[in-house]
Amino acid sequence: MKKLKHWWLYFLVAGTTLILFVANYVIDSYNERQHVSYLHTLQTAEKQISRSEQLSKMAIHATYGGIINAEQAKNEMQLWDQVHFSLQWGDGSFGLTQHFPEGITSGFTSLNPVQKDLLNTLAAVFDGKRDTMAVKKILKLERQYADDMEQIISAIEQRAVSEADDGHMADLIANIILSIVLLLEIGLLVYPYHRKLLRAHNELMVRNEEVEVHKRNAEVMSDMQNLIIMGTNAGIWEWDLVTGATFWSPRLYHMLGYQIDEISSGYENFQYQVVHPDDREKQADALARHLRDHTPYDVVLRLRNKSGAYKWYELTAQATWDMKGQPLRMAGSVIDIDEQTRYRSQLEYSEYILKEAGKLAQVGSWEYDVVNDESTWSDTMYQITETDPDDDHRPDARFDLYPETDRAILRTLFKRGVEEGVPYDVEMRVDTPTGKQKWVRIISRSFKDENDKVVKLRGVYQDITQQKQRELELQQIQAQLSETNATKDKLFSIIAHDLRSPINNMKALIDMEQNGILTQEEFMTYLGQIKQNTDYLSGAMDNMLYWAMSQLEGFKMKPRKVNIADTVKNAMNLYSSMLTEKNISVINNTDPRHCAFADADQSFLIVRNLLSNAIKFTPIGGDIYLQTNVDGNDVSLSIQDNGAGISNADIEKIKNSNSLHSTRGTEGEKGTGLGLGLCFEMAERNNGSIDIVSKPGKGSIFTVTLPLAVE
Repeated sequence: MKKLKHWWLYFLVAGTTLILFVANYVIDSYNERQHVSYLHTLQTAEKQISRSEQLSKMAIHATYGGIINAEQAKNEMQLWDQVHFSLQWGDGSFGLTQHFPEGITSGFTSLNPVQKDLLNTLAAVFDGKRDTMAVKKILKLERQYADDMEQIISAIEQRAVSEADDGHMADLIANIILSIVLLLEIGLLVYPYHRKLLRAHNELMVRNEEVEVHKRNAEVMSDMQNLIIMGTNAGIWEWDLVTGATFWSPRLYHMLGYQIDEISSGYENFQYQVVHPDDREKQADALARHLRDHTPYDVVLRLRNKSGAYKWYELTAQATWDMKGQPLRMAGSVIDIDEQTRYRSQLEYSEYILKEAGKLAQVGSWEYDVVNDESTWSDTMYQITETDPDDDHRPDARFDLYPETDRAILRTLFKRGVEEGVPYDVEMRVDTPTGKQKWVRIISRSFKDENDKVVKLRGVYQDITQQKQRELELQQIQAQLSETNATKDKLFSIIAHDLRSPINNMKALIDMEQNGILTQEEFMTYLGQIKQNTDYLSGAMDNMLYWAMSQLEGFKMKPRKVNIADTVKNAMNLYSSMLTEKNISVINNTDPRHCAFADADQSFLIVRNLLSNAIKFTPIGGDIYLQTNVDGNDVSLSIQDNGAGISNADIEKIKNSNSLHSTRGTEGEKGTGLGLGLCFEMAERNNGSIDIVSKPGKGSIFTVTLPLAVE
């Protein structure tokens, strides 16, 4: 039955053709019978005229003494009368027509008296009653019979012609109607169905080729993924929580100093043989909370290497759960942070020593006599503030050394110390007369007389500028470490989940199709998804390779003349399927004469990512405008879309190439967050820049400017 459903249309056309043939045959047979009947009727009518003339001649011949065969004459008369009756009323034995209209029938009726009179007169003559009067009557009646029969014959001929024309017209109309039906079937059913089958056949051939290409690309990208994982100084692991199966990447074995077959990757072995005894409880607790409460799994542990030494590592991972909330699998990364951790510990220890030394060291000292309103400074204080001992150093005069905000705070603290005896320990900025700004720590203690009245303030004055600089450097290092770790975490999450899962899915689908588990028809339903995953993985791999190279300072610039229009064309070819799927119109106004002097690969990466971003955030049926311009020694390419637009806060995130910022497109398209950041970095490396003009809900304009190629 499944096969027959593809043939019903052909059966319909064959049936229509058969009906057309049968209808034509029936109409033609009817017309032919009518034609033969009329032809025989006309021939018979003409014979009647001849027979009447012959009988009249025989009667005249007998009247004037001629010899005739009376029996033969009577037989002829009988035949003549019988045929006359058959002509009028029809007789199947003579093959005469039986469908005369009223006019022809009335003609025969008016002819009957003449025929009967002539028949009786002839019979009398043949019976021997012969005279001249009978001859005259026979001649008159015979002439009248012949004339009236001629009129009837003429009417019959007209009727035959009319019915022949009507028959031809009916035949023509039937042919036209059936031909129209057949043409409609062909035009509305057969042709579209044939085109659909032909298109499906062509698509099948193309998709078979695409399957092979995707398979080869999947294998290449799998190799590229392994190279990226090896080049990012991180180990990848997976754990099937249902079956208990585990996987360690070769890089993870190498980080711990093992060969692949020297240690088991199972969880129990990892927990009790690799993790430091003091960290096992922390690791188990973090894992339990992640699987139970879905809290982030991000722990710093000491792991035992093959040599027996323990080093610091950061472990991050993400699990997946089923519809019932049961964990299915978990994947994560292991980063060697031993050197960073030791360096951070040294910085923290140095900070602690500096703080303790600051508490004990009297770098500078001062004293204020409340009763006499006099201040005394040590020489070191003058050195710190870079002031002259001869200058007025009363408190009111020295407050001007501090910025306005710090000055107001210090006045309040000093006043409370004088009036209430409240001690203070504060860090302030001081602006020296030479234009320097330093950080100082001011400590004050009050001294009272026997009446509990403050009489003196004494304190220390310490230059903590270097300490503040170290704290600022430490904060910057910590921020950079956090940002770097966050970026690597995102990258490893992409590698472990966003990239590995689509690749495994594609390989599984291809294997199932080749092994016959999936039918060709079922496999075709997944082909669009495979192509979309392939395009996503290809772009993501390119971006991650460039990102990894940028982190390792591995770029080798090869600037040359780059035709921007050709670069745009290549990028559009790459995303032609995405443009078609979203029905996006591209208005390309790039000038083929405009060329930049830059690295060709990096220029293509910039254009590809900017075009991909425009497609991603342009709604279905939207427009993208491409325009090149030359301004002095620069050439620019503007890519404008009418999509979702970007907020100012997100623009700042995009410009930071060290952060990963990703937003799903209008149709849920994913991204790694690397592309736009790399575009800004690539533009700067090629002595160019990228400007963004955007407003949420109004679309965006990305303009990349590069040096103009000199002819």
